[in-house]
Amino acid sequence: QVSFIGRYAFLHCGMMKLYIPASVTEIQEEAIRSCNFLKEIHVSEQNPNFASVDGVLYDKSVRTLIHCPETRTELIIPETVTEIPYNAFENCDDLKSVTIPDGAKIIDYRFTDCYQLNQVCYHGIEFIIHANIYNELAPFFKLIDEKDLSVKIKFEEKCPIVMELFSRNPEDEKIIAYIRKTCSKTFQFLIDENHSEMLEKLLNTGLFITKKNIDKFIQYANQKQKHEIQLLLTDYKYQHFEVKSKNLKL
Repeated sequence: QVSFIGRYAFLHCGMMKLYIPASVTEIQEEAIRSCNFLKEIHVSEQNPNFASVDGVLYDKSVRTLIHCPETRTELIIPETVTEIPYNAFENCDDLKSVTIPDGAKIIDYRFTDCYQLNQVCYHGIEFIIHANIYNELAPFFKLIDEKDLSVKIKFEEKCPIVMELFSRNPEDEKIIAYIRKTCSKTFQFLIDENHSEMLEKLLNTGLFITKKNIDKFIQYANQKQKHEIQLLLTDYKYQHFEVKSKNLKL
């Protein structure tokens, strides 16, 4: 009976499925590598050291994600996972969507082979990235974990995350200051995305819209034919900035 799977044991193997019996007690690092047709890994329930969940290989406690099959296109990592080795997603160039649990320790280069990855959910916050050869996810994790608003991310990728952070903590002074600093870009982005609910949240704070900029946003909404948002902004203008001409005479 096989009890040990050594390094590179399945290097460039053309298998589509891998079954690990109860007898295997040790799997060396990179034992499964560049198996470009691998769809799923299954582990015997009697195995003392390893487990499989939805075709992905984990340790027995499902705290460490050991290997994701190369052909996976999406993955929801179990909430129990806290460790993801650097090569867990090696050659997973078909992976497009991944959900990462709050407790997982993330290092950016773990996703460098995931060239098509563009949808990530982390700490319950979903965000879109423009997939590239490096897949630089570290700035996104830093923004979410540390609320570091100075990270270098494209505005259209950064703004939805900032809005979600604001929704969760609308009194955060750092986030408020950032939205004020990027007020024009933020409101134009939300108008473009037809995000009336988020716009209403920002309006209700009274922190960002002024008598000087309200007309600019109304005009922009009109140009973009976002008539519902145009009406929302117009109503806000009337309620907060328009001087009523009627005076009460005694």
